[in-house]
Amino acid sequence: MNTFKYEKEKVILDKYTIIEEPRKRVVYNWLQYFSKDLLIQEFEENGFTIERISSDVAGKAFITESSLDARFF
Repeated sequence: MNTFKYEKEKVILDKYTIIEEPRKRVVYNWLQYFSKDLLIQEFEENGFTIERISSDVAGKAFITESSLDARFF
């Protein structure tokens, strides 16, 4: 596995090389990430209204510091 971060584009590429008898495959997994402000902008530009921002899907209060994987920051 190789990971490449493209800061300007706000994307990360996880590239997996799978080697098996008798073939080799490469899988590319692109992940886009957003700042809070860019995420709000993205939703509002598409007709959504932001009612609340939480730190997780369980509804915890939003905190700036997160326990997310450090490679995203």
